[in-house]
Amino acid sequence: MAIDSVKHLQPLTTLLAGILAEPLAPAYPPLMLAACKALQALMGNAWPRVGLFRGVVGKGVCVGWVRCLEMEQEGEVAQEGKAGLEEVKVELKEVVGMLDAVCVADENIGVFWEGEKRRFVEADGRLVGLFEGVGK
Repeated sequence: MAIDSVKHLQPLTTLLAGILAEPLAPAYPPLMLAACKALQALMGNAWPRVGLFRGVVGKGVCVGWVRCLEMEQEGEVAQEGKAGLEEVKVELKEVVGMLDAVCVADENIGVFWEGEKRRFVEADGRLVGLFEGVGK
């Protein structure tokens, strides 16, 4: 779709972030992986406007990250599920890296983005691993 995907940003970001934030999503890591890959493709195609939806994307990624951590800590995951969750976490970090690059590239949004990242981590310390190394 290339840049034509911009007109679909609002419903797509909401849908994909909702999938990542779904409470039962970590039970089936391939779904979360597909949502991450779709977000990456969307950001790659429509990057000039993705910064406007950084809150929606950030919420989905952050909630998805925390849910993966919780599922790992509860020990309810089989060995192959742990590998799937690790892969999801890698892709979530990739989404955050792409979102960071998009936001920093927009001078109007970049001013606010650093503070927003800091507030995400201050709100929940478990997000340190997600934002670790982003923007450096």
